[in-house]
Amino acid sequence: MKSKILVTRSKSFSADLPTSLLIRWQAGTRSPLTENECKTTLLDVAALLERAEALVGFCLSFCIPDLKVGAIATSFRTWTKNARNNFRGFNPFMKTIVLISFFPILHTHVVAQQSTVYASVVSTKLFVVGAANPNTGLYYQRPGDDTTWQHTGASRIRAFGVATDLSSKGQIIYIASGNGLHRTTDGGKTWRITTGWETTEVLWVTPDQRNRDVVYIATAYGIYKTTDGCATWKEMNNGLATPSFTPCVIIGHSDPNTLYCASEDGVYVSHDAALTWKRTGFHARNVRVVVQHPNDPKTLFVGTEDNGIYVTHNDGKWWAKTEAGIDHTTFYTITFDPTHPDTMYAGGYVSGVYKSVDGGMSWKRKSNGLEYQTIHSIAVDPTNSGCVYAGTIFGGIYRTENGGESWKSAGLPGAQVYTIIIQPY
Repeated sequence: MKSKILVTRSKSFSADLPTSLLIRWQAGTRSPLTENECKTTLLDVAALLERAEALVGFCLSFCIPDLKVGAIATSFRTWTKNARNNFRGFNPFMKTIVLISFFPILHTHVVAQQSTVYASVVSTKLFVVGAANPNTGLYYQRPGDDTTWQHTGASRIRAFGVATDLSSKGQIIYIASGNGLHRTTDGGKTWRITTGWETTEVLWVTPDQRNRDVVYIATAYGIYKTTDGCATWKEMNNGLATPSFTPCVIIGHSDPNTLYCASEDGVYVSHDAALTWKRTGFHARNVRVVVQHPNDPKTLFVGTEDNGIYVTHNDGKWWAKTEAGIDHTTFYTITFDPTHPDTMYAGGYVSGVYKSVDGGMSWKRKSNGLEYQTIHSIAVDPTNSGCVYAGTIFGGIYRTENGGESWKSAGLPGAQVYTIIIQPY
């Protein structure tokens, strides 16, 4: 399997190269670059290598989940540093030869993968009886669409969650909705509900990226699991409080048999693929979301209703409240920058967006431009750390291109956006 480097969300690689080099490549010219062209091109190549270095951990975490990504990233960092130093030592003629030789390969592989944004919409405040109303359900946005969104799947459903099978490259998509789990295996051309009539209020879906046949859903009545590609489902509530409202379930990064779920009465963990559940050391009520650190599987954060944000660094045995800089108590979403995991974002009831750059130890509000302050989902573009999306309650989607310093509307006005995910394909 050939690896592909993810570089940018909306710009092709060729747009990042100096015009003089691009013209030479297209015309087949082999004349050396001028000194100024070399300097400009060197900066572009260095930037490309630095972006590739920042993204290698994210890419490998999906391609080879069980490897020690930290060691691989360190080796790649050394390689990129040596490559930049060697390139600086080349004379203008050699720099031209290297760039012209490798550009067709880089152009082919880099442009192939860019990010698609998915957003699940529960309802809209623009509903008018007897009028042509906006759709609810699943929307997606391709690179370069700006504020334009396309609808896919069933219309007029309450879509709470969305997930994709990464290895399918956009062909397998799941929608967690009020009337069950919807699934497509052909990129959205056809859909079907995979759960039975008795399974409703599906709030969250988590496919096992190591095994396509295994999918977990969190519902208003507990956890369900399929091991045969959504053909049949089984209730997996042994050890959970009954009835168990579970808004979130996640699979551990380092062990597919380890799962965590948020519930009305705390955080639960399973070490046997959901056969049994045990309560962690966190006992506060009304947990709305649980997330795991991308590089440290023992570090978890939870967002609660009325109790703020908590963190554990020992797999849930002990928890501490993280509140430096936080003035709000209800949080529906917490997310990491996948390429810089010390950078985190959180949002909740009239909270706007909070940002941390020290791994959640302290927070600052970053809400300039946000006209709607209740945030239900935040997602960071894995190919561009500065690009972050925020899903609001009845305000649609907002986007920042500078890491939260300023926000602007990105479409779906009036929508109650429950979940946003960004997937590079």
